[in-house]
Amino acid sequence: MFKSIRTRLIFAFSVMATLPIVVVGLILSYKSVTALKDEAISYQRAESERIGIAVEDYIQELERVLELTSKAHRFISLSKNRKKEILEELLAYENRFEQLTLIESSGKEIIRCNRIAVVLENALENHSDDPLFKQALILKANIFSPIQFDSKTGEPYMVIAVPLLSYMTGNIEYVLLGSIRLKKLWNILSNLSHKGETVLIVDEKGDIIGHPDPSVVLSGNKFMVPKNQQGIATDLDGNSIIFAKKTTHI
Repeated sequence: MFKSIRTRLIFAFSVMATLPIVVVGLILSYKSVTALKDEAISYQRAESERIGIAVEDYIQELERVLELTSKAHRFISLSKNRKKEILEELLAYENRFEQLTLIESSGKEIIRCNRIAVVLENALENHSDDPLFKQALILKANIFSPIQFDSKTGEPYMVIAVPLLSYMTGNIEYVLLGSIRLKKLWNILSNLSHKGETVLIVDEKGDIIGHPDPSVVLSGNKFMVPKNQQGIATDLDGNSIIFAKKTTHI
């Protein structure tokens, strides 16, 4: 085939002319893919920040509600019955709380209001050995419990402990516990996520506490978040995905 010099030269020139085009095409394709990947990662990072801020706002708003309730109407100086009325009104108005509990500085529980259950006087407990209560007393600051799951419903929740200080002495007279329903976050994720996205909220143990599909949470699934902040990962179904994460410390 390549016996004549002319044929060999034509073939050589053809290869020399085509090879640079192929190389340039491969380089451009690689750069294009890399640019698209970087763009996708950047987008997911922005999305994680946006949704992370919304989740933080949800928790912080309920923290402020408890603080305002405990400071309004001279709450500390009110009678026990009036305190209970205010807490019951708050539960009726704000259904993102599952339960509100008022505890004396000694650890004695004096009021407990539940969103759906009636709490009798003989059901009140002593919290003197409760780590969350003790930490709020020592630090004189709002303390958040780890994420927990209701044993009956499987729904996630967390508790905020808010110390109530006397205006006269500065000492803690009560600690108000608010049990937050994290189920409400599922609606937030559903509304904020876009088509083709999967948004998860997981705790430090990998337990899924938030997902647009409630069955994913209620089934007890886990997702171990990659250590790197963003990049390529595997989703719950074993598919490769572009991911980004935002870590929130409450």
